[in-house]
This record gives sequence, C-alpha cells and structure tokens, in this order.
Amino acid sequence: MKRILIIFICIQGAFGALFLNARFKVPKTYHGVKITPHTLYGLMPSMPHALKVKVDEWLYQLGGQDVVRQLAALSNPMAWHQKRERDANFLAQHNYKNYSSGDYVLKMPNNGHLVKIAGPKHRLLGMLATKGVVDRTLLADDAKFNELIKEHLGNDTFATYQTASRAAHHLLASELLKNRSFDYVAIPHTYVRYIPGNKKDVSDENIMLVQGYVAGQTRLSDKPDLISLLPNRAIDELYDIIVSTGIWNIKDDILVNKDGQLVLKNGLHIVGFAEYPNTSSKDFFHRNKDRFAKNQILGVKSLMHLFASDQTKIDYIKSLIEGDERLCLCGRKCGILGFIFNRTCGCACEGVQELLDFEP
Repeated sequence: MKRILIIFICIQGAFGALFLNARFKVPKTYHGVKITPHTLYGLMPSMPHALKVKVDEWLYQLGGQDVVRQLAALSNPMAWHQKRERDANFLAQHNYKNYSSGDYVLKMPNNGHLVKIAGPKHRLLGMLATKGVVDRTLLADDAKFNELIKEHLGNDTFATYQTASRAAHHLLASELLKNRSFDYVAIPHTYVRYIPGNKKDVSDENIMLVQGYVAGQTRLSDKPDLISLLPNRAIDELYDIIVSTGIWNIKDDILVNKDGQLVLKNGLHIVGFAEYPNTSSKDFFHRNKDRFAKNQILGVKSLMHLFASDQTKIDYIKSLIEGDERLCLCGRKCGILGFIFNRTCGCACEGVQELLDFEP
C-alpha cells in the first residue's frame, strides 16, 4: 500500500548554500525571486478566505491575539527562563497544549490549524551564534547558557528570523515538489500571518506560521515493521528533499497518523546548530555554503539512523550518496582542466566519507 510522507516544512531553521557545479546552485530563490526578509511575505501563498475568517475569529474574538503577542515577546535575554515559565503557565491557564519542547506550537480551538512561533531559547541561541558562540551542549545546560547570555548579550536583544526562515524553507520545498514527480512526499498548506498590534516585518516578534494539523501521531522509529515496508522510491524522495533543500532532522520527526500515513513534523526539536545564527537580513536563510553542507550531512545521517535496522536500505542510501555532486565537495571538478577532461577531485568532504562509512 502506498503511504504518503507529509513533510511539515516551515518549522525548519535557516540553511547555508553550496556551490558544487553549474547544475546545483545556491538554493535561495522561489520562482526566480530571491527569498529575503523583504520578499518573504509576498512570496508565501495567500491564506484562503474561509481559513482567514477562522484565524481572525481566533485572534480577535477568542483571545488569540493576547496569546501570540505574549509568546512572541522577548525583551530581556537574562530573564528568558522566567519568560518560558510564565508562558507555560499562561498556556495551561488558557487550556493550550504546546506541541513543541523548544518553540511554541499550538492548535487553534476553532479550526484545528497549528500556530507556530519561535521559542526564546532558540532565538537566543541564534543571537549567541552571531557573537561567535556555537555550542550544542547549551540545549541541555541552562546554567552555562545563562552565563554566556550574561557575558555576550546582557539585557540587549536584536531581531531574529527563525520563524521566517522556516517559512522560506517551506517555499524551497514547495518548488522542489512542483518540479519533481513525487509519490510519497507531500507538504501541508502553510501560511505566514503578521501578529496583530506588532510591526509588519518578518522578524520573530512579529509573525506566526499557520499550518495544517495531522491527528493521531505515533513515532515511526517505534514502528520497525512499518519502516521495513517503505520502498526505495520513498527513500529516493526523502533523500532528494534532504540534499536539495537541506532538511536536517528526519529520524526523530517522522510520525505515523491514525490512518497509517507518515508525517514528518521536521524541526520541532532542534538537534543541531547548522541553521544559526540567522539573525539579520545579511545572514538570513541560505547565505552560508558551509552551513548548508552541514545540513545535508546531518539530514542524510538522520535518514540512515532511521533505517539502521535494515542493512539493505542503508546500502541503498549509500548508493545514492556515491558520486552525488550535490553533497558537500564530493565530485567537485578540479578547476578548468577538470571540466575539460571531466576529472574530479574525488570525495573531499569528511562528512560524506562518514556517511559512506556508516554502520548500523
């Protein structure tokens, strides 16, 4: 039976771009228009009228405006932990469940769509990265995190673009799927909405994402029998979208819904730092080739971990990796003579070699 992989893009952070050859260029445009904080809102699809009516009802009549304004506000980095506790208490008092451990993902009670807003810790991690501090242990070490905030940020904050970057990534994936004949991967409708009463720009304090919700979720990694049934065609599509757009966390975010469909709610849990800093229009979305290359490696490695119990599928993924000129520097032509004589420098990326050496 054919199963559909629904990729919840738009909750993915920013990724760098990688020049490999003339066929694979920096993935940072949508329909030929460069994706920037200034063009993003206009490039995103318009919300259908019926959904807009429901979203407006939630915002203006059911108290949603107060909810999103509180969650998106971040005025004092030193008090981020207290803010997170206040937000959690506020959501509990108003009967909202947060579907994310690091961001804010809520379900609107009057229409079932999700609202997504970047969380304070992820935004501050981006700010620290801008100051040159990149340390994945900070996700679990709040004491160290607080010390670095005090040292590098103090009480000062500046704009971040985590939510906007996820929307931009959704545009990339949407265009990819329109240009491919994918049978197993689909993308739910996703929209950007300005937060009422705030500025009309796409920094994290001023926008929210509205996205379709898929009910009845069970983690695919807990369903080894279902994993073994996925055909190579599904792996092809997952691999293609990872390498082409930089999705970097597959294993932990594929869920199975009540109808047996596969849902990839990518990005609700941050497992790497390859999307940071993403805190200004100069470093928005796909601006750094090294970060994009890291995302490719992280994404393919996550896919391999998902199929770690099936050596046949691991071997198949390795066959896709070998010679793929989109991956890092593998297959890069050696200067002008390399193009003339069709010679390559081989696999010069340690990350790619690590994937080829992967053992379950």
